[in-house]
Amino acid sequence: MAESIVSIVGKRSLDLLAHEADLLHGVEEEVGRLVTELERMTSALKDADRRQEQHELSRTVVKQIRELAYEAEDVIDTYILNVSHRNRLTRFMTMPLHLHTVGKKVRAIKTKLDDISRSLPTYKEISGEGESSISNSRPRLFRRTYSHAKEEFVLSLEVITREVLALLMKGEDSLRVVSIVGMGGIDDESWELFSKKAFPGDGIDSSQSQFENLGKEMVKKCGGLPLAIIVLGGLLATKRSLAQWEMVQRKFNADLNKYGAVNGILVLSYHDLPLHLKSCFLYFGHYPEDWEISKKELLRLWIAEGFISPPPESGGLLMEDEAEQCLEELINRCLVQVGKKDHTGRGVKTCRMHDLLRDMCVEKAQEQNFLGIVQPPSNVNNGPGFRVNLAELKERRIAIQPSKRDVYLKENITKLTLKQSMMWVDPMAELEKLQHLRTLRFWNNSYCGTKLICSANGFPQLDYLELESLPNLKEWQIEEGAMPRLRSLKLESCWRLKMVPEGLKYITTLQEMTLRHITRSFAERIQVIDGREGENFFKVRHIPSIQIKIMGT
Repeated sequence: MAESIVSIVGKRSLDLLAHEADLLHGVEEEVGRLVTELERMTSALKDADRRQEQHELSRTVVKQIRELAYEAEDVIDTYILNVSHRNRLTRFMTMPLHLHTVGKKVRAIKTKLDDISRSLPTYKEISGEGESSISNSRPRLFRRTYSHAKEEFVLSLEVITREVLALLMKGEDSLRVVSIVGMGGIDDESWELFSKKAFPGDGIDSSQSQFENLGKEMVKKCGGLPLAIIVLGGLLATKRSLAQWEMVQRKFNADLNKYGAVNGILVLSYHDLPLHLKSCFLYFGHYPEDWEISKKELLRLWIAEGFISPPPESGGLLMEDEAEQCLEELINRCLVQVGKKDHTGRGVKTCRMHDLLRDMCVEKAQEQNFLGIVQPPSNVNNGPGFRVNLAELKERRIAIQPSKRDVYLKENITKLTLKQSMMWVDPMAELEKLQHLRTLRFWNNSYCGTKLICSANGFPQLDYLELESLPNLKEWQIEEGAMPRLRSLKLESCWRLKMVPEGLKYITTLQEMTLRHITRSFAERIQVIDGREGENFFKVRHIPSIQIKIMGT
């Protein structure tokens, strides 16, 4: 099974090539062949994703082609980056060297593809062409009213409880035994919970006997388990025809024996996600269990990762709006829960994921090399740390959690989250060499030193940077030319940091900056109060959106 990240890989590379077309003069043959091959890989993997059920051989080939697609993106990405950092004279003088390097890497990828092709007559062998699936590549999202009521995975037992209490409280002298058999809430209340999700009121009527019969058969097999019931309802709410319901039922019955009621419906719902939503869903895996996730932060990260494409013929619709629609769809499918509502009482402020859903999410993310989570063995949790060599890992996103000290990174990582890593030496000198890194997050004492330096030409592709809860940080220096593509910056609970770095004024791509739990004096230095500019306002005057929350307010 191929995941949506592969289609994102292909689209990102094609978008980069289109954007930097003038830089590719003279290398159309080498890079053009790679782009064409990448398009074929992406198409085959999309078809494999829609097929869902595959033999072991097909899964192996899909995995190999996915890794080659990643390599192809890296070749194109690195070439465009190197050329864009040179002026025309330097570019002309060094072009033969770049062509040689690109050509060598392209030929290596082509050799690997030829090896695969010799074992299979064509990519159609894995694409399953002609077979149907319950999921389309990118169907139009159903826009339906959703109250964002907080999900409660509990069935009401009020009526049953009253009946049992009445029997137990009867004033009789003889001993009575009241037998309670089966799991509460299997019948009417299970159906009521299911109906609220499956029949949202803008399409199928639950009174239609054929839909009702199918629904009740599936709900019965959920065994009264609320999570299975509401996820099943969320899935069926996206299906508008009887044939689609019957397809879901066949899939559900097939998965029931293999996975059980809850896991079966969770896996089925994941497989049914359109390609673009699979990446958004898998991204939840890097958050710790029971984590309250900020909607605003999540949408920014999706955009920074390249999961969200500008809507075609948007009519003013922003990428943020498109990202919010993706979150709405995951909530409507009951794969994500609403945590807190915003100030209007209708929108989403935070969200979270049920533990069982997160377990499945992490498992799928690791299967696809989408995400790696590095955690210490239990016997070193309180020790001095241990060595981790990430160069040996294949995942392109790494979340490093407590007690990591010595870490070796591989060069093609795109996202890195550090949490309680307790580093004392400034890590920026090494991290800024990661040419493909787009998202970097420092959380909860991941760095314990007092100074950070971002050097010129460092972090060439970084889009999102977050520094949170670094209590010892006093000084942050940014050299001109560092982080040339940064769009979003978040600083939170860095209490000893007295001012924003002067180098921010050089980052003209910066669109938004969020400052939370900062001192009042810090805030006043970058604000305009009563017509007077703060002493550090010149560093941030070019940033369109600045959000500030002062500590203690």
